[in-house]
Amino acid sequence: MTTFEIERRLRLPAPDEPTFLPELILPSTTAALGGVRIRARGLGQRGGLLSPRLVLAVLALLAAMVSAIATGALRLDRLPNPFDSVSDFGARGLAIEYPDDWHVVTAMSPFNDQGSWTTLIVSNKSVEGCAPEDVGTATPPAPVQSGDVWVSPADDQTGAIYALEDRIYACVVEAPMQPGEIRLVVTKGFPQRIAVGPIEPFDPTDWFGPDAGPGDGLGYVPREGEGWDQRIDGMPAKLVIETTSVVPGADEVLTWGIFPPDGFSDLWFIRATLRGPDLESLRAEAHAIARSVRFDTHPTPLDETTRDVALGRAIDALDRETRLWQGSDLYGCFPRTPGAAEATIDDLLHDYGPNGRIAEPVPVTCTTTVARNLLEQWVATLVISWEAGKGYAAGQWGSYIMFDADGDPAGSSGVLERPGGFAYPGSVGELPAPLDGPLEIPIGSIVEVLPPGILQTGAPTQAMYADPHPTIGEGIAIDAQPGARYGVVSGPISHAGYDWYQVEWQNGTSYPSEFLWIPSTDGVRPLVRIIEPDCPDDPSVLELISLEPLERVHCYGDRDITLDGAIAILAADEGDLGSVEGEPGWLAKYSLWRLYGPDGPDGLDGPLPIAIDPSLGDSIRTGTPIRVIGHFDDPASATCRRTVPAEWGWQESPEIQLVRCRELFVVTSVE
Repeated sequence: MTTFEIERRLRLPAPDEPTFLPELILPSTTAALGGVRIRARGLGQRGGLLSPRLVLAVLALLAAMVSAIATGALRLDRLPNPFDSVSDFGARGLAIEYPDDWHVVTAMSPFNDQGSWTTLIVSNKSVEGCAPEDVGTATPPAPVQSGDVWVSPADDQTGAIYALEDRIYACVVEAPMQPGEIRLVVTKGFPQRIAVGPIEPFDPTDWFGPDAGPGDGLGYVPREGEGWDQRIDGMPAKLVIETTSVVPGADEVLTWGIFPPDGFSDLWFIRATLRGPDLESLRAEAHAIARSVRFDTHPTPLDETTRDVALGRAIDALDRETRLWQGSDLYGCFPRTPGAAEATIDDLLHDYGPNGRIAEPVPVTCTTTVARNLLEQWVATLVISWEAGKGYAAGQWGSYIMFDADGDPAGSSGVLERPGGFAYPGSVGELPAPLDGPLEIPIGSIVEVLPPGILQTGAPTQAMYADPHPTIGEGIAIDAQPGARYGVVSGPISHAGYDWYQVEWQNGTSYPSEFLWIPSTDGVRPLVRIIEPDCPDDPSVLELISLEPLERVHCYGDRDITLDGAIAILAADEGDLGSVEGEPGWLAKYSLWRLYGPDGPDGLDGPLPIAIDPSLGDSIRTGTPIRVIGHFDDPASATCRRTVPAEWGWQESPEIQLVRCRELFVVTSVE
């Protein structure tokens, strides 16, 4: 028996119903605001004092329920509250109050799994013809396979509305309004027709600025002077008034945009469509409902006395992430309190951030500033500025991060705008002299990209696009900038008059290295030069991870290296790297063992991948400083073989298998 059947039967007289049970009379409804309060995960109800007659009725009903519970006929854990005048309503952490005599057109169930953005539709008049049984349901088309990508057929999905609440909303938009009606819709973002746009007209420039497009709301931060001059339950809000509407009979539309407490996801919109007469009183009632919004959570208030602690944590997190995923320590130059510091950087600054090395270090000034925004978040602005140098003008590059009172990420982060035609230091320089013969590069060499870089617009890359080589295919380096370093693995392959070499590229310390192809010349000038890496005599963990993987083998071969104060951990397999097979297994498979410097995983620097020599067993002490002795280029790598899963669609060449095994640091002794 369902909970709805139980409730329906409770409303019918039972065979043994007491003869003295009086007629159940509920308090009369009123149009006054505040009669019903709805929130996710529960309902609240407010009212005046109960009449004695009602008290007797309630007591009698409770006695009957106790009897039912005692016999097992009724389970409280499945019984909706029979005294609530509306059903349970899950609202994604938002609560709103409206008169209890209003009509609920739809209210999103807390168990809704359709992904609908329409949360609640209510009206002080009934809206006919838009019930779930009226609008029906729609089933999205099944995905079809197109090559290696799963897609839904565009012709089948264009303009479709699948989620039930959104279909009800689309019906309500077309339903004529009655005189004196308020029709109110609560949505998280604006419901969309797939591949078309909003169900009801929505102009993003009203909310996010004159240049805003349909998708510009996500990540938008409200600023003073842009109309976000209201506060609803402590969060920035904005009211937009429209005197025209697509809803038949409507005279005015009031729409409030309210930022959610997390400050980054889609805005909440409270949209009240009105039809006169007496628009003034209707407006007042709509205003009161919008102002009743309450959130389950709120941002922690900012405290000036703890600001710099939070600032330091936020910059450290950005610094750590950039080292792990981009192999750059650029953010190490920024002060952890507001101020400026002089530094020398060797990181290339792309539009989106640092990535790779520049040909020559650049002296810069790193400046940190911090302010609060309307979302009760701190915003740190990090700017690198430099004077004019060889081949580049004076300029600056900057980024920003938002964080909460504890220094945890909040809102968005990104780079600041820069002028058109802007040249980053290290991305330009003098072109090398023309060649007077072929450029031969021994396998195992370390090469550095020369100006102007290996660009997509260059002749070798364009020739490869026009006539792809069956071995190289699409695996070519894209826009390799001057200063980028690679380890040469195999080649050359001559194609369309250019020699191509396979090289290894490491992006940060958290991804396995990639193997790409680069041209050695553009037909006239060399695009790379052979270099000798800087090899510290007694390297630390940090110095080892600052080298490219093949540079470590180039520098130290199979020589024993002692690392003091190192901290080992066994990382989790966050992908399917563990599905790679090989012999010997302890060396050929992707290792999840990592070796950090003295600061461990909580420090800024990433780890060095390691393998454990079988003589030590299959594990070593973790989480505490240890002294390890080990080496690269283990003798077992000479016969190392690896096999990647067939579903990956490719296999590693013998050259790549050998390189991966030689580059792994093998721990042979632990103290």
